[in-house]
Amino acid sequence: MKRIATYFLLSVIVITSIYSETIFIEEPVTINANPNSADVVRELLKLEMENRGYTVVDSLRQDVEVLSSRIIRLDEERARIILSLENDQSEIKRADAVITVEDKLDIFIERLVKMMIEGKYMKETKEYGKTVAEEEVLSNLEEPFRSKFEIDVGMHLGTQQLDPNIDISYIPGYLGMGISMYKPDYALHFRTESFIQGLGLRIGMSRLLSRDVNTGYIGGDAGLAFYYGTTENAVSYPYLGPFVSIFGGGIFSRTSSIYIKPELRLTMSLKKPASSGTEFDLVVGANAYITLGF
Repeated sequence: MKRIATYFLLSVIVITSIYSETIFIEEPVTINANPNSADVVRELLKLEMENRGYTVVDSLRQDVEVLSSRIIRLDEERARIILSLENDQSEIKRADAVITVEDKLDIFIERLVKMMIEGKYMKETKEYGKTVAEEEVLSNLEEPFRSKFEIDVGMHLGTQQLDPNIDISYIPGYLGMGISMYKPDYALHFRTESFIQGLGLRIGMSRLLSRDVNTGYIGGDAGLAFYYGTTENAVSYPYLGPFVSIFGGGIFSRTSSIYIKPELRLTMSLKKPASSGTEFDLVVGANAYITLGF
């Protein structure tokens, strides 16, 4: 039994040594650039290679791959970063690209390493939320919609018909659901009205205020709903009417598989009065809720 355990342990060690690649990362060479930037680039390279399963060593040996880099400052706003990876068979992989002051260095290094390891162009390494400055204009067109199912749970803050003779009350709850389709800068929404207040469908759009993982948004929608409720003098309910809404809120962890959105919504609907005529009454309602997306 001990012999079997010994053989198993040796097999694990041999397999690990075969498939675990070891790498030494040289100090980046800076040309017309701040020398302090070399330390930052080297640490980011170390982190990225470790994320890819490499073992980073502190000293150069004959049996390790070597990653070298150069940072060439082109002007006040641009620099070229060049990577070169050489293995013990003298096979070399290279990648280089220009970084601007608008780019995030960690994202740029991650994508540059991917270029080098996988032999891709920069545009082929793009992922949602990880764009470089030159792609910002095109990313809304190039990025596919991210469709997410969402559930809304919260409070109905109140409803008021613009008629001093009618007071309206609802159960103070909000429950809805729908589908949202996200681009980097905006989203399309196909959602229900609150099942507690009525049955309806609304279609709208929101504008995301930034491309950060956590950001605010504003938007609007319109639809048709069958509202039911109670009034103190029990008139004119339920009713079917069109509505428009404006809303705003924040989205947190938008690139994760699960995210949350606190939202405040103001809805205005038209209700035809019980008496004959062509005029409509305006009904205004407010809701505050948390959206869970997944």
